[in-house]
Amino acid sequence: MSDALFLIAQYQLWAYGVLAVLALLYVRSLWQAWTEVQRTVFGLEKENALQKQNVALAMLIILGALAVFIYMNQHVLVPNMEARKATPVPTAMPPTSTPITAGSGPLVVDSSGCSNPGGTVTAPKSGQRLSGALDVQGSAFVDGLAFYTLEINGQQTGGQWLPVSVGNQPVHDGLLGRFDASGYAPGDYVLRLVVKDTAGHYARPCEVLVTIVAIEATATLPSP
Repeated sequence: MSDALFLIAQYQLWAYGVLAVLALLYVRSLWQAWTEVQRTVFGLEKENALQKQNVALAMLIILGALAVFIYMNQHVLVPNMEARKATPVPTAMPPTSTPITAGSGPLVVDSSGCSNPGGTVTAPKSGQRLSGALDVQGSAFVDGLAFYTLEINGQQTGGQWLPVSVGNQPVHDGLLGRFDASGYAPGDYVLRLVVKDTAGHYARPCEVLVTIVAIEATATLPSP
């Protein structure tokens, strides 16, 4: 079932074209039947014209429903399936740099994917120290976007890429997602953005090296 939905999403433009041609034909048929109903005075001929008119109208409704289904498949069904697939299996995307394991030394980061304007993280910056909740800014857009995911890897993830945020709408230099660094032990981590289209293609991910630090507690002096 999912393969059929992905196939429909991949060839949605052709599907829209076929539906448009059929819709034009049935609009023409509806007009001809309506004209025939207006000028026909004999009962049997009028009944046949009414039947043609009803068939054309019913087909237009069906074609409209199919167009809505194709749109919903592209923008709702396929992104949701991709998001569910990505969330429980954080290693579904092949890593583009050396796998990270706890205690294995300095993290290996491949930031070459950040040069792609359609899949880049602009904040936080590489080398930035993070604490608490923060917004991840950047861009994630591609023709036929299926979804994008923000993932983290470091000493607390056991060498796995764990998703922290998933989206299915294009983002142009805006908010990609929110990330709470307080849920991770202090240390160095790699934050990466992966953008995937409905055909299953994705460019090299953008990887950013960040350091999570503990939130410093502030002492409260008693009131005099």
